[in-house]
Amino acid sequence: MMIAEIALPIPVSKTFFYSVPEHLSPIIKRFQRVIIPFRNKHTSGFVIDIKDGSYAGLKEISRIIDVYPLIDKNMERLCYWAASHYVTPIGIVLKYALPKYLKPERYLLTRFNCDCHNRLSGLKKNLSLEKVLGLLGIEDVAAHIDKKKINLFDKFTKKGFSADNVFRTFCKKKEMILFLGRIQKRINFYLDLMENEIKKDGNVLMLLPDHNLSGGFFYKILSDRFKKKVFWYGSGVSQNLRMECYFRARNETGNIILGNKSAVFLPILNLSMIIVERLEEDSFRNDGEFRFNAWEVAKKRAEIENIPFILGSVSPELEIFKGVNEGEYILIEDELPSLNNFYEIKINRKRFFSGSIPEEMEIIIKDKDKNNKKKTILFTPRKYYSGHIHCINCGYNFICPLCESPLTYKKKEDRLFCQVCQKDFDYKNLCPQCRRDLIGFFQFGAEYIEEMLKKAIPDKHIILLTGDSVDKYSEGLEIKNIEGKEIIIGTNVISRLYGIECDTLIFIGIEDMLGMAGYRAEEKLFQFLYNTLDALNPEAIYFFVDEKKGFNLEHFISYRDFYIKELENRRLAEFPPYNNIYLIDLEKKALNAGKRALNTIKQKIETSGLKEYMKGPVFEKKKRYRWKIMLKDRDERIKDLLFSLYDIQGITIEVNPPNI
Repeated sequence: MMIAEIALPIPVSKTFFYSVPEHLSPIIKRFQRVIIPFRNKHTSGFVIDIKDGSYAGLKEISRIIDVYPLIDKNMERLCYWAASHYVTPIGIVLKYALPKYLKPERYLLTRFNCDCHNRLSGLKKNLSLEKVLGLLGIEDVAAHIDKKKINLFDKFTKKGFSADNVFRTFCKKKEMILFLGRIQKRINFYLDLMENEIKKDGNVLMLLPDHNLSGGFFYKILSDRFKKKVFWYGSGVSQNLRMECYFRARNETGNIILGNKSAVFLPILNLSMIIVERLEEDSFRNDGEFRFNAWEVAKKRAEIENIPFILGSVSPELEIFKGVNEGEYILIEDELPSLNNFYEIKINRKRFFSGSIPEEMEIIIKDKDKNNKKKTILFTPRKYYSGHIHCINCGYNFICPLCESPLTYKKKEDRLFCQVCQKDFDYKNLCPQCRRDLIGFFQFGAEYIEEMLKKAIPDKHIILLTGDSVDKYSEGLEIKNIEGKEIIIGTNVISRLYGIECDTLIFIGIEDMLGMAGYRAEEKLFQFLYNTLDALNPEAIYFFVDEKKGFNLEHFISYRDFYIKELENRRLAEFPPYNNIYLIDLEKKALNAGKRALNTIKQKIETSGLKEYMKGPVFEKKKRYRWKIMLKDRDERIKDLLFSLYDIQGITIEVNPPNI
């Protein structure tokens, strides 16, 4: 009798054992997806081990999902490393590496090498594997494939599909390179590297911050150079295009695979190089059950597969700068954007909210030469009309009725919005407490600036570009419909507006970013500034800053001085990149249940002798009752402790969270 160890895609620290039915014994393999009975229902899981044995009372596996395992030995190592590094149960990691939408049977065609199934003889040749599975059943089909009676090939490449494809990778000397330079120089550097790898039949994986902006920009450039050898894997494209990329990466050589987070787990034949563009972007961080950073996983994959790992940026993460100083990375340095020449204008923010833009800003925009086709671009960190709504009469602050977080006002929709709950609420121009209509709006956003500019300069064509609206102006991995616009008002997305000519760049409210990213606030502001200058290459730069806030732009001018000082601050605080930080997040519907779970966590930490490394808990009431506890990584016992916490329902653990 055979016993299978099954990892479930749920937040539990243990795995489960099931007996393998006799009819599945010949075809079951490690890392196949299977269906099993679990807690009075059927669910999917992953076979992580198979052994001979017999245990009384074990439930049986119901059926297998995959004809073949869809990960190879290298991907197995990567998944187990990610599970350990990010303190995540292996079943959840495998769920991400092998998502539900990955259904190769729909795109695989069959070729029979026998006459053992007469009932198929009247049907057309090259039936899809999905159709054959429906007619014969997976056990019969898998047995025939093992005996070479059925061959599989995909409809895109027309090449054979087998479990052996993904084992072949390039073996070459591993090196890690940081290219520090402006966008055009980085592009040229990437193109030369890719050209060299493609000539040797290697496949190159390139990770980009997003699909629509940087993705579209690089897709166009690379497609012009390498024609039909460039593919995008991940969200943003149709399932058919995604699966075409999957099969071409797995079965062909000499291709360039572009993607964001999910592409880091893509099986790739002859993978010869991994490139990560602007690794510092938070879009590489995955939320949800499996909280990982894609560039870190890509770095580990390059190490496992013994291939070069290339980073390109004008403002890399502090960890990379530290790695350069310690000789971990080869540094190639070129010209960088300069912040030496700018104009700083102090404004009264309260006066700004009286219904007009600063006079200096109006003059800057109005005095622009009409024949100048380059764009004026304004940045503000908030996308909606107002980030804080306040009753002037009684002092009441508008808060979410569900979680008590501050509400944002979306004027175009005339709705209130909670950024924590992600819910809209009706807005009435009336204070809920005193019933007066003296409502004040503070912490202005992009919608407010757009309204004020249209009033002050009605003859200018203006576009509002935020994370919400960028899809509206993108078409097939390329930004469209902004050519006739003279002024772009945007949030952080402006740092990825490559290929747009900008003569005047205006920052307003940028000092507010220092309160938006915790201990990383200054680093994130520095990165945003230099990435924006790199993308837009403006001729003139203006900063409109609050006269009552102490904001020192000089701090961000010297590139090396900034990194050296920030690293020293992190070292003294024992924060990343010098120590890992683990954030334990407990969420419960009921307050008493949360308190009991919190006491259990505290007891486990104390029993492990790690209480001195604990900070918190911090209590929040948002969608539910939440507690946060921080642990610093100074003891080898900490990961055993953290994995044991998954026995408590409602636990999420994040390594080096972006905001603390």
